[in-house]
Amino acid sequence: MRSHIIIAALLVAPGATLLAQDTSTTQMPQRDTIHGYNTQQNMGRRDSLQGDNALVMKIHKINQMEIKAGQLAQRNSSTAKVKAYGQQLVRDHQAADQKITTLAQSLGVTLKNDTTTGRSQQPYDTTRGRYGQRGDSAMQGHDQDAMREHQQAEQRLQRLSTLQGTQFHAEFANFMAQGHDKAIKWLEQAQSNVQNSQLRTFITSTLPTLRTHLQVAQSLGGSTTTTTTTSSQ
Repeated sequence: MRSHIIIAALLVAPGATLLAQDTSTTQMPQRDTIHGYNTQQNMGRRDSLQGDNALVMKIHKINQMEIKAGQLAQRNSSTAKVKAYGQQLVRDHQAADQKITTLAQSLGVTLKNDTTTGRSQQPYDTTRGRYGQRGDSAMQGHDQDAMREHQQAEQRLQRLSTLQGTQFHAEFANFMAQGHDKAIKWLEQAQSNVQNSQLRTFITSTLPTLRTHLQVAQSLGGSTTTTTTTSSQ
């Protein structure tokens, strides 16, 4: 009887060992998965903060562009309504830019053409990620798209500076309608991804002003549909 018990124990033991090994094997991926999830969370949080910085920089560029456009409308337009709209653009976007400049200082972001004094910070390099760290290809692609859009807007603004009277009126109205429509959609989308509460509040308070600007541009005959013509090249 004793020999039967010993033999049975020997037969069961290897199976038990294999079972223990299988259990430990199934647990390892779970730990790796949890570790990877935490890493992804940290990377996502870091990328979100970088996104806030890039957002602040882009808002500043938009404000500067709208201020230039408003000043140009006051000089080149022959219509009182367009001149008044230009004054509104300058006033509102200067006020918005003062707020975004203050917010940029609190985030440690150096804005181009920013004349305010504050903490000395290393400029944010949009082609390499946050402060000299190389960003991923998706971020670089986004930055390149933003730079291309900004260059196109600068070209349109330069063309506007050569126009006068009714010709200026038509192209300026289209430029403002299309620009504000795009900015509104972009900020509405970005609003859900913003990490900084002050930046989120800024967007919430700015959107109504941009919608008003869009409505005025449309009342001046501006269209939100972008069309490419020979004269606008």
